[in-house]
Amino acid sequence: MAPERFVDLIAISQSTPGPIAINMATFVGYQVGGVPGSLVATLAVALPGMVLMMLFALFFFHFYERPVAQAMFRGLRPAVVGLIAAAAWQIGMVSIASGQALAITAVCCVLIAKWKFHPIPLVVGSAIAGMLLF
Repeated sequence: MAPERFVDLIAISQSTPGPIAINMATFVGYQVGGVPGSLVATLAVALPGMVLMMLFALFFFHFYERPVAQAMFRGLRPAVVGLIAAAAWQIGMVSIASGQALAITAVCCVLIAKWKFHPIPLVVGSAIAGMLLF
């Protein structure tokens, strides 16, 4: 799949309800194998996480208050931020290919960071800006 097509699917996945990974798997699976492909891809993404979370939940409440578990979570938080930042960087390198795209990105970042704008109006506004600018 071309990187531009992949970024388009990410945009669609982010604007539809539900977790982005499941939405992406459903869309990519459909592109590759139709309805059966979307079902297999969705299960392949959702099932391992569900199983791991169920196993994790069995032990979580028993060990959560222990200092070792608290230290582990303090170490995981910055790693999660790093993973999200790396993904944002990679997607940004493909999707921010013009001055107009950079302007839309900057406006959205400022509106979220400074005024805590809700993402839905930003997605709609960005789509309208895209229709007018591109």
